Amino acid sequence: MTDQKPSRMIHGAEQGKMVRAALKQAFPGIKFSVTSKDCIRVCWTNGPTKKDVATIVDTFAGGKMVSGEDYCAPRNTYLGDERISFINDFTFCERTITPDFIETTRKALAVLPSRTVTDLLNMAPFPGDDDIAKRIAHILPVVVAQPVDNLPTVR
Repeated sequence: MTDQKPSRMIHGAEQGKMVRAALKQAFPGIKFSVTSKDCIRVCWTNGPTKKDVATIVDTFAGGKMVSGEDYCAPRNTYLGDERISFINDFTFCERTITPDFIETTRKALAVLPSRTVTDLLNMAPFPGDDDIAKRIAHILPVVVAQPVDNLPTVR
């Protein structure tokens, strides 16, 4: 037997504060909505990709599904030297893409070589429609820092 101290439970409100602090440090200037009742849910508009945010948020999950079983294994972690457990096992991230961001993506795609657009499209999820710019916008954190005018429109 090992002589491990029991972990301190980090409850929802404190867990949510920790997630907010980590996101603020990683993505300054981006507004995130973080709720923490029975899970951690993070929502934001445009900004970083879902994958980039999930990489940070998932470190605050209290459990992990065991592959092939209907079981969530508790996950202990350390805060400094202290062993802790998060009460909320699951995290969910939801990014909203605005029509303006999709249009900016469309204008940026118009000036890219078709091979580059094809490569981007192969990495993009298929959200249920044929709008190429919308699909690619989901994998791009920021397309153009300043508004781009007078570029041809891709359809």
